[in-house]
Amino acid sequence: MLSKRSNFKLTVFLAAVLFSGTAWASGGWHQFWNNLGTSTYIQIGNGKTVVYDFFDPNCVYCAEAFKREPPAIQAGQLTVRYVPLAILAASSLGKAAAILESHAPAHALSIDFQGVCRMAPAECVPSYPATRREPALAAICSF
Repeated sequence: MLSKRSNFKLTVFLAAVLFSGTAWASGGWHQFWNNLGTSTYIQIGNGKTVVYDFFDPNCVYCAEAFKREPPAIQAGQLTVRYVPLAILAASSLGKAAAILESHAPAHALSIDFQGVCRMAPAECVPSYPATRREPALAAICSF
């Protein structure tokens, strides 16, 4: 289980590295990429090409990217590692924690993005299979 404190530390670390011009200028991005492989993420696919997809559970654009990735994943060309960030809304941190702590994180991510898409064009997110329903995520997402 990933605690909210651990998730918060990851979010702060990623935000500091991603948005720090000094880190980029001083070569800090090398440390960022070296540490990224050991961070907490949700992996979908086993393709040769690996993409790190940074997402906020409340982001409509992230949901759209999630919708467009399955063809390459299912063709065996792509591995996507979804790394949660909690920056858009107060509920982002709780949703990210619920997704990561679920028994089927890929399915929980799909459920979350389906909820996000209710505010955007309908039916924009594919569903990944789950071994069981995630009631904690459904309660947080209010659907």
